[in-house]
Amino acid sequence: MTAIVSFSCMLTLGCASSRQAKEAQSDAFSIKKSEMTINDKILGGNQAAMIPLAIVYKTNGNFNDNVPVTLSADRKDIVSFPAPGDINQESAPLPLTEGFLLDRRGINENSAFTRYTYEEYSALRQAPSIEMLKSSIIGGAEVTEIIQLPITAAEAANDTAKCNNFIRNGFPDCNMLLQRRAIQITPQ
Repeated sequence: MTAIVSFSCMLTLGCASSRQAKEAQSDAFSIKKSEMTINDKILGGNQAAMIPLAIVYKTNGNFNDNVPVTLSADRKDIVSFPAPGDINQESAPLPLTEGFLLDRRGINENSAFTRYTYEEYSALRQAPSIEMLKSSIIGGAEVTEIIQLPITAAEAANDTAKCNNFIRNGFPDCNMLLQRRAIQITPQ
């Protein structure tokens, strides 16, 4: 089992006596031999964190170059948006077969797409105001499918042919996270 240091543990370490802190620190920071299984492959070694699995998604239009933001569950408020410095061509989704995209930004069921392209947004000196971002949201643009692949995000980015094979074969051993019906729209 991998040891993970929580915020509360770090606070406890800060309040403990020197001897107690050293003992707690040695326990909290010890990394134990672990095994993780992905697709019947056993990965062993010293693992300090979970490895993120690849996510592929589809939208109801071509929004490949449009910067996403995250809306509240009722889709009325923006709850998360990127800083311009977080946006570049390496954060743009990678096109795959059958209209799917490999996520590199953190797409979810509450994602919406803005009229800002990755190039335009990354050139901004500061993030637009919430009101400007709200007015830039493309009405009706949404994620229609989200599937988690049984390979890591890094592996998927380095081998998009493997992602395409999962898609063409009907997503064997994958987790369907979202599937919704939506009207296809064209960005203006």
